[in-house]
Amino acid sequence: MLALARTAGTGRMRARKPAVAFQLYPAEHLARTADLTAEELGLVTRLTCFEWLRGPLPDEPQRLARLCQVSAADLKRCWSAIERHFPRDAQGKRQCAWLEDYRRELEEWRSRQADGGRLGAERRWHRIGHPMGKPSDSDGSPMSNPIGSDGSSTSTPAPSPPSPTTRKAKEGIPREHRKASAQFPETLDDEG
Repeated sequence: MLALARTAGTGRMRARKPAVAFQLYPAEHLARTADLTAEELGLVTRLTCFEWLRGPLPDEPQRLARLCQVSAADLKRCWSAIERHFPRDAQGKRQCAWLEDYRRELEEWRSRQADGGRLGAERRWHRIGHPMGKPSDSDGSPMSNPIGSDGSSTSTPAPSPPSPTTRKAKEGIPREHRKASAQFPETLDDEG
């Protein structure tokens, strides 16, 4: 279930970690499973999760029953209702069509994001004529040339907004509440 991705700078292929989760869209899921009993829905949910983690499922009732933590007899009783969710593929495995479509779309999106990140890094650090700085060693050190909010190479911090205990903040607060607000500043929002 590992996807391949190009390593930045070298162009070599490396294994990318698979996505650990998938999105479940409630309207689609309810429409797909509206006719199932709670037991059947539980079986579909468990098999879908196992397929996400391990790939297509075996077409072996005993193994599927074990994955679902039910007896083979219980799986057999429910199988006619849930089989349509896991049809056989060309290799004789069981797989959920919407889940595999989602997996493909997610992998394509992740590849596009990675390609965009590599392209952005390449433009920033290697192709502008002179780099904007040097790449970080990911050691937590600050940028080589910090840029201030006014465009200068350094900046002074902007003044902090007035705190709730300043005179301007207390204007309009009744006197009896000011004493309480001095003890419990968070009450300004509640009682003011």
